[in-house]
Amino acid sequence: MRNRLLAILVCSFVSCGQNPDQLTADRNNMIKAAYPLIKNYYEDIYSKGARTEETSTDSTGGIVYYNIPKNKDDYDGYLVDITIPQKIGINLYESNPILFGDLDHDNKEEMIMTVHTEGGGGGGNIASQDVFVFRKSNDSLEILCTVPDGSLCNCSDGMFRSKKIEKGLIIGISSCYKEDDGRCCPSVQSVSAVSLSGNTLKSVKGN
Repeated sequence: MRNRLLAILVCSFVSCGQNPDQLTADRNNMIKAAYPLIKNYYEDIYSKGARTEETSTDSTGGIVYYNIPKNKDDYDGYLVDITIPQKIGINLYESNPILFGDLDHDNKEEMIMTVHTEGGGGGGNIASQDVFVFRKSNDSLEILCTVPDGSLCNCSDGMFRSKKIEKGLIIGISSCYKEDDGRCCPSVQSVSAVSLSGNTLKSVKGN
């Protein structure tokens, strides 16, 4: 009875039949492989007419795009500052930024990675998060979709912060603005859910 209970507990944390150490190694390899894919995604958007600086810590990688002045009076500051998580279990501006789970019920894990951006491409006082869904295909990693967090909250104006995967759904907190709220401080918060629908993410209304 004790051995059966132990097997159930193990299978609740890892795919049955997969060695836990191998699962950890596979997940870490997915995290490493995601970085250049994310970098290429933002390169396509921001690199034209900009210079790039990269930084790294134990838990994140950073990419900053700066405007290249055409004359001495041009703006030479940053355009967008991108923070890419590189470690499971960290807090990235209220998100749990790396999650693994089966969102499409095919008995294979997807990786959900939340990337934080500031500047909005023009160096403004704008912060947002992009939620990437990655899938392994023929032993390589691919981006299935990328969705801004503002499209995933359960309101028309707000933000979504992912926390966990449960029963095939991304569970998080939606922070929504009332009409008189300042842009710094959405005052309505609720637990909400996001599902993988086809090849994109959508808010599950009513949660």
